[in-house]
Amino acid sequence: RPMDGLVEWHHGAGGLQLYQHAANAGHSALTLIVSDIATAVSGLRSAGRTVGQIEAGDHGSFMRLGDPDGNDIVLAQYYT
Repeated sequence: RPMDGLVEWHHGAGGLQLYQHAANAGHSALTLIVSDIATAVSGLRSAGRTVGQIEAGDHGSFMRLGDPDGNDIVLAQYYT
């Protein structure tokens, strides 16, 4: 639990984050932790998916995208 309202699990080089966001009740946000965000984003683009740009954060890089139902999906890679 890195902070209030956020739980995180790690599995090998990847992981999963779920967080509480009352303003998005009825919709979801999911963060998938990846070991190589550039490769993951490239794979999504190669599969024909429209994705955002990789952004730098305080603790890692991330890329946001959504699904047709309005859910947020984020790929994240922690800085090492």
